[in-house]
Amino acid sequence: MVSVNRATRPKIVFVKGEGAHLWDADGNRYIDYMQPSPRTFSDTMIQSVNEAVLSVLKSGDGLYGSGTTRLEGGLTELICHNVPCVESVQFLNTGSEATYQAIRLARAVTGRDNVVVMQGCYNGWHNDMACDFFF
Repeated sequence: MVSVNRATRPKIVFVKGEGAHLWDADGNRYIDYMQPSPRTFSDTMIQSVNEAVLSVLKSGDGLYGSGTTRLEGGLTELICHNVPCVESVQFLNTGSEATYQAIRLARAVTGRDNVVVMQGCYNGWHNDMACDFFF
């Protein structure tokens, strides 16, 4: 099965990325609407972001997924302080986990079962989001 967020017709092979743009093997430029997905090209991030990530990795604070970290605690406080309606924050390891938890929460709050799945976007790997019918 082809991942929905990587499926393109016609097939496109990307060779370069910079900022919000990607270039294919034929030299065509595209706006990168999938930028939150894992980066394929090392030069697509903004330099200040690269420097911040390297700083965290060098400090030893970058062990996300192994338990709550000092940086997660600080980010949680920042979010709760700046978004008054937020009472708590949950960090997850993957986008699939996040969409799965969001669907569970939405179903519990609304009592509804149906979910709208966006074509051409990454909606998670779990059954509720699997879009096999597009291929």
